[in-house]
Amino acid sequence: MADKGKIDNNNKEIRLDKFLVLSQKFKHRSDAVSEINSGKLKVNGQRVKPAKMVKIGDELTYKVRGKYIKYVIKDIVFKNITKEESKALFEDPKGEILNKKDSNKENLSSLTKELKEIIDQQDEQNRLEQKHQGKPDKKSRRILSKYKYNR
Repeated sequence: MADKGKIDNNNKEIRLDKFLVLSQKFKHRSDAVSEINSGKLKVNGQRVKPAKMVKIGDELTYKVRGKYIKYVIKDIVFKNITKEESKALFEDPKGEILNKKDSNKENLSSLTKELKEIIDQQDEQNRLEQKHQGKPDKKSRRILSKYKYNR
């Protein structure tokens, strides 16, 4: 029978909310629980509950002010540690800070450029097709009013 105080180093797992408090990411467990429940903190890209058991190698994604920060768990602790010691628990998020708003703006700007080019091409094609003289006939007027006034 295993002792309660003994910790198996091969199978280190701890509740997510408790780990976040022990690793100095949150001051209170209730703060960690509210952030997890709001969906701002995900484990391995999935929304989870505070009681989710995390282990070494799991990836935490945390949303702060519209930016996503990724952390990979390197070690797990079961007691309170200092702020300096807590930095060793995670791999550095070098270049892993993702600004979703900026990426959306880039996607939107590329989309708007593509749409603008398509609209310009269609306008040019319409100008070439509409080389008529005088007023439009009855059939053309019906088509125009259908598009203009949704009749």
